[in-house]
Amino acid sequence: MNGNRGTFLLAVTGGGSFLDKAPAPLYTGAMARVELRDICKIYAGGVTAVDNVTIDIEERDFVVFVGPSGCGKTAILRMIAGLEDISSGELFIDGEKMNDRAPKDRNIAMIFQNSALYPHMSVYENMAFGLKLKKVPRAEIDRRIRETAKLLDIEKFLDRKPRALSGGQRQRAAIGRAVVRDPKVFLFDEPLSGLDAKLRVQMRAELSELHRRLEATIIYVTHDQMEAMTMATKIVVMKDGRVQQTGSPLHLYNHPVNKFVAGFIGSPPINFLTLKPADKDGPVLAGERFELRPAAAHREALKKYGGRDLFAGIRPEDLSYAGEIDAPPGDACIPAEVSVVEPMGADIYLWLSAGNQPLRARTDNRRSFKAGDTVNFTVNMEKVRYFDRETELSILPEDL
Repeated sequence: MNGNRGTFLLAVTGGGSFLDKAPAPLYTGAMARVELRDICKIYAGGVTAVDNVTIDIEERDFVVFVGPSGCGKTAILRMIAGLEDISSGELFIDGEKMNDRAPKDRNIAMIFQNSALYPHMSVYENMAFGLKLKKVPRAEIDRRIRETAKLLDIEKFLDRKPRALSGGQRQRAAIGRAVVRDPKVFLFDEPLSGLDAKLRVQMRAELSELHRRLEATIIYVTHDQMEAMTMATKIVVMKDGRVQQTGSPLHLYNHPVNKFVAGFIGSPPINFLTLKPADKDGPVLAGERFELRPAAAHREALKKYGGRDLFAGIRPEDLSYAGEIDAPPGDACIPAEVSVVEPMGADIYLWLSAGNQPLRARTDNRRSFKAGDTVNFTVNMEKVRYFDRETELSILPEDL
């Protein structure tokens, strides 16, 4: 595939196709492996933003750093770009140490949240600027710009100034400015956060397709776990400057290493119940009006926690409507009252009150619900995750 890559037309309005190809080659396939070794960032006053982060980012990876505000993800991106000094640790790009290299010598391109286009230049001039500094021949500059503009469907905007573009058009121009440089690594710093909801969904698909076509190494920062789940080949979940877990989107979803990751990945967020010791048969998930036994496959792993409180995580989609509350309750059943109904089209999100326990459920729209309804929900006990109450670490083996 490396020998016959071509340009492609990215559909950004109705009527186009992601797979429309243009004949001339655009991107040479430069890509890089990025290695972070015990990277730390300590600001003045002793504030630690990044604490001993070690990560390998392979060629062609689409790695998304995700976490709450202040977790250190943007600081890592800026250190890779050379915009922040590394307090300690080592950064390698393609095996070369980059700690003391200037940003212009790292062969990376960074796309910011606000697009960072020069306001006094046209889109064409913005895209040409970096190439002119490298003294690329004028004909080659023109070829790259026009083919990249076709790639991103911004050909008709090349003569416009940034102020005459919409938010989405400005971001495409910023991406185009990065693509024409043919960098080894693309860095994205929350590029979609300023766009409306519909455009964000569209741009997610476009960025995923861009990655697939260019076979580029992309490092992307966001606080939006939906962006991470839908685009990443690998997710890095961060909290308080430290990496909590790294893995594919589905691996993190199905096998969170701790309570924080379980709560951060998934939408709507996971429900947490307290698992209390019960009788000789082991612990139960107990509430005012329900008592649930762990699945048989989980009981062996839970035995050593006898007498201790645990957290049990139940994802909203693992709660299934089981009938009105006056119907005979089945196994693993929770009786609850509907507090809030959130219609989401094909799905309905429900806020439930099970005695003193708030829950969220995700169900389809085949049945209508209203606040005040009393219903039964069955729990898929095979999907429940368990976490130590003190350490908040998962206590189930990954094969369960």
